[in-house]
Order: sequence, then structure tokens, then C-alpha cells
Amino acid sequence: MRRTLLAMLLLVSATLAFGQKTKVNGVVIDQTAQRIVDAISANIEKESPLRMDFVMTTKNKGKQIDSQKGTFLSHGAKFRLLSTDYEDYSDGKNLWHFVKANQEVELTGLDSESNVFNIINMIKSYSKDYRPKLIREENRGNAVFNVIDLVPKGKSAIAKIRIVANKNSNRISEMSIQIREGNTYIYTISKYETKVKTQDNDFVFPSNKYPNIEIIDLR
Repeated sequence: MRRTLLAMLLLVSATLAFGQKTKVNGVVIDQTAQRIVDAISANIEKESPLRMDFVMTTKNKGKQIDSQKGTFLSHGAKFRLLSTDYEDYSDGKNLWHFVKANQEVELTGLDSESNVFNIINMIKSYSKDYRPKLIREENRGNAVFNVIDLVPKGKSAIAKIRIVANKNSNRISEMSIQIREGNTYIYTISKYETKVKTQDNDFVFPSNKYPNIEIIDLR
């Protein structure tokens, strides 16, 4: 009887800890998920500037259509994403999108949707545009990971963003961006470096390296 009662108490405690939710202005807030994402954000702040090597898998309707390797560098609102097919540079205000196959660069202002590709800064400022939801805890190897969805608060081309982070270190190991009625981009982190040295020109398109590339200013 005592064992049964203890098991029931443990089950209730685990359920309460996993799914703490409140309502604010009629909107359900997942407090547990919020605390986890805030901890991830605080850890990012502590360890920045960050460099991550990744494999990006692109899926459409569940079917893989592309896979390529890349490197992501982040310092505050600034970021640089280099991959096999394209390169993105942002100084925090502007975004240079270089498609290698077209040999041209599109220069645009940075908005909330294009800023989602600054994985680090997006998580730090998530509360403005997204609501977090804890999906589950997941065992991978010898570690436990939190799986959290970020759901847009308003109308957005993005259906959801999923973050997978180590429960102990609060470091991201995987992130996926699901475009509404479009592709899903899955970033799997293979290398994670902290406190890397950066310069301002790391986050601006290197036009001197590509002197014959046309830059199309769409701002």
C-alpha cells in the first residue's frame, strides 16, 4: 500500500513539474517551457560569441530534398551563415543573401521573419514573437534533452520552430524551422564553440572577395 501511494505521489509530482501552465489575458502560458527557454537564452548570453558547425536537412511533406553542411557565427544581433549553396551576412540591420548558383546578392532590411535564421538572437528575443510549449523530454545517448516548440503569436509564414537542447547544459543540439505550406529546415549541430573572437566585417558581405557579384538592393 505504501509503495502504491509513493508511486502515485511521484507520478503526480512529475506531471505537475512537466506541465505547469497559466492563463494570461485568455492565452495559455507554458511556464515550464518558458523557464527552459529563458535558461537557454541566458546560457547563450554567457557563452557568446558562438560558432557552430551544422548539417542542414531540408524536407518537404516529410521527404528529404536536400542536405548540406555549414557554419554559423553569432555575436548579439549580428550573424553569418555559410553553407554549400548560399551565404547569409547580417550586421543586425541589413541582410545580404548570396545564392552561389545565381552569382548574385540580395540586400534587404532585417525583419522578424528573416531574423529567425539568426538562431541565437531569435531565441534570446523569442518572447516578443513566439509562445513556447514543452513537447517532451528525450533520451539521446547518455543525455536528456528538452524538446520545445516555439509557436508564432500572430500571423507568420513560419508554422513553428522546434528547439532540442541538452537539459543539463542548456546548449542547443538541434533546431528546425517549419515554413507554413513550405519546407522544413532542420539544423543538427555537430560542433559548438564559445567565446570566439569576431570582427565587425565578419558580418558584412565581403564584396572585395567577390568583385564581379551583382548586389541587388531591395531595401
